[in-house]
Amino acid sequence: MLKKIFYLDTRSLALMRVVIGLTFLGDILHRFGDINAFYSDQGILTRAEFIQNYGIHSKWGLLLAGGESWWVFLIFAIGTIFGVMYTKGIRTRLSAVVIWVVYMSLHNRLPIINHGGDNLTRLLFFYSIFLPVGAEYSMDKVLNSKWAEVPRKYFSSWTVLLFVQAICIYWFTIWYKWHPHYKTEFSAVYYALQLEAFTTPIGKFLKDYIWLGKFLTVGTMLIEAICPALLLVTFKQAWMRGICVAGFFALHIGIWLTFILGTFPPACIALWCAFIPSEFWDWIGTKIPRGKGMTLFYDKECGFCRKFSLMIREALFLKEMDVQEAQSDKKADELMKAETSWVLRSNQEYFTKFSVYKEMILNSYYRPFGKLLVFKDLGDSIYSYLSKKRECFGIMLNKIGSSSPWHPMKWKGQIFGVIISLFVFAWNLEGTWAVRGFDIQRPFTDFVFALQLNQQWNMFAPSPMKTDGWYVFEGELENGKKWDIYYDEAIDFNYKPDPMRSRYKNTQWRKFLISAWYKKNNSYRQYLARWVCRQWNRSHNGAEKARRLNMYYMNERTPPIGEPIPKPQPVSTWEGACAP
Repeated sequence: MLKKIFYLDTRSLALMRVVIGLTFLGDILHRFGDINAFYSDQGILTRAEFIQNYGIHSKWGLLLAGGESWWVFLIFAIGTIFGVMYTKGIRTRLSAVVIWVVYMSLHNRLPIINHGGDNLTRLLFFYSIFLPVGAEYSMDKVLNSKWAEVPRKYFSSWTVLLFVQAICIYWFTIWYKWHPHYKTEFSAVYYALQLEAFTTPIGKFLKDYIWLGKFLTVGTMLIEAICPALLLVTFKQAWMRGICVAGFFALHIGIWLTFILGTFPPACIALWCAFIPSEFWDWIGTKIPRGKGMTLFYDKECGFCRKFSLMIREALFLKEMDVQEAQSDKKADELMKAETSWVLRSNQEYFTKFSVYKEMILNSYYRPFGKLLVFKDLGDSIYSYLSKKRECFGIMLNKIGSSSPWHPMKWKGQIFGVIISLFVFAWNLEGTWAVRGFDIQRPFTDFVFALQLNQQWNMFAPSPMKTDGWYVFEGELENGKKWDIYYDEAIDFNYKPDPMRSRYKNTQWRKFLISAWYKKNNSYRQYLARWVCRQWNRSHNGAEKARRLNMYYMNERTPPIGEPIPKPQPVSTWEGACAP
């Protein structure tokens, strides 16, 4: 019974791998621009200051081991390389481990900039270490002849954990949201859409449609309450799962279109990709066949050519394309010897050299790109050059293919998965029952923090924020002039930026600046002020140097429905001299 409920299709897990891999790559690439600000000792907070004032027991990371910019850049570069490998399914398990360590290091360096999307992305990489996410559509499968076949419908304690995690995210968020804005007034989406620091152009356009906000509030709560339960239904299981996945896809695509929430929407979509039922893949395979009627011929004397051909088939999703030795087809053998090329037969027509690539792409999901491959002579020249170096590529591919294959989960791994599931559930339970005395004690908290399993799904809960705004960094220069030394512009307290989201460089800066506005995080303001002064004075001399700084937060309160929005009020959050 458990296997029937808690199975996951390996093709769905492969899709989860690709989506979460791309999410990670997009995230880490845009963080490169903030290496000095957030992650190095030349930034806002040195490692020593963080450990002394904000260090949390059992947190660790590579970025706490070194604070030079070159070291941080190296960690980011390693993460990027393994992110590409993970997405393509090259040494998938090793790549998952490395990315998880890198992500842990990023998140533990300055936790104040983390958000729910960061937490979910990190958790999915940890879980994928123990799941066969590389069993389909991966280079590991193609290049490793020792790869153990994994059943399409895969079950283990780790698939159960993925169910537990998905259910916890949405059922516990409802618990956090048990507030009149969600359950009686239905005004939560209205308040959320007033936060112009987070809204996209579409979100800003929709904010005045009060009736739509109420409809979306009710719809969100219904999806979060009902859809996770459909995962546990065995009657018409494929349909129940399909409705669940479609509901959450719609929810998170809608959130992605209306709010700027970093990696949260794509990470949630990646999670739900894992629950796509097997019947969907079986159906789409019959409706959208790729490679039917095609045969790719390779030279059997070439040690790695078969692996390379299988790799190309896997990369282009040409599942129905046959791969054979050229010696098995007289005409293909003749063409191979005459043109020193692999050969493709497609609908009784034969192709060689670069034309093989083009024809395969034209018959794949990448068809639009195939139409751009018009330089046949140049393509043939490149192919000829690469074919002469095929021994070198063969060594490289065989080296890649020597990674450890997937092995069936043993009992120790199964028990570990059960333990993690219990901790995930207990940690979520503690967050909602803390006031009732349910509290996870040490050493269990140390274990949770060490693996970064800690999580809390309270975004926009118990109700969305009712304050919006932006910063003004009023610097007093040596010549007496008042100037915004962060944005490098004249100061105008009557000017409201449009769009307001443009005042925040990216998700991490938005999270940091808005979090620093809250009283519980006011200790970060002095470090921010020091950094802003230092950045300005580094590029200005003499009378243009800043001697004092007054940081203001332009606080704009969101009124109840029907009332006019009040004028933003400047609130001084920090004032002091700029250190020399």
